[in-house]
Amino acid sequence: MMLDISQLTVIYPDKTKAVDNFSLQVKEGESFGLVGANGAGKTSLMLAVMGILPISEGCIKVDNIIVEKKRLSDIRSRAGLIFQNPDDQLFMATIYDDIAFGPRNYGLSEQETRKRAEEALCELGITHLMERSALKLSEGEKRLAAIAAVLSMKPSLLLFDEPTAFLDLKARRNLIRLLNNMPYTKIIASHDLLFLKEVSKQALLMKNGALFAQGAAKDLFHDKKLMEDCGLEVI
Repeated sequence: MMLDISQLTVIYPDKTKAVDNFSLQVKEGESFGLVGANGAGKTSLMLAVMGILPISEGCIKVDNIIVEKKRLSDIRSRAGLIFQNPDDQLFMATIYDDIAFGPRNYGLSEQETRKRAEEALCELGITHLMERSALKLSEGEKRLAAIAAVLSMKPSLLLFDEPTAFLDLKARRNLIRLLNNMPYTKIIASHDLLFLKEVSKQALLMKNGALFAQGAAKDLFHDKKLMEDCGLEVI
């Protein structure tokens, strides 16, 4: 099992229960759309998978490795999170340095680092951006650069938090094409249901931190009562 979440609960220091008894199994190559109203727990769930938020109860395994402090290096070489705002991931002088940051931080040789960076740039079709600064890029270009920075770590599991945020229609269409061509296991959190219907066959609905419903995206997103119960609108 690529991702195994068992009875996960995440409680913030102020006692807010962000994730509540959440369980999910994701097989290799599967793609899930994750939806829920603001505050439903989508981002908190993904931060917990990455080991950024501490687990209050339950267990998470990525590629059969338990998410715990002593194994975070292993987890983050297998799972990558693309944040809602790409500026949170792009902070070096050039895009190449942003993409090379992860491999360098893991102690890979400069030769292997360059190989990985160039492969990620090539996969996303943005080799022409490698010497550019993120400050000079469009939102769509920054989104692709942030994805490349994650791909350079050669993860098996990709987590996306609102990937269409800030994108124009052309960049959005490009992202749909890109995600559909990616062989990785993916969980994609978004309020953009039409986008999710294009890039994920399965869907997860969260409400108040809990898994409210799971099933085929084409069925869940058109279920008026179910979506309204989650505080969402049908497509």
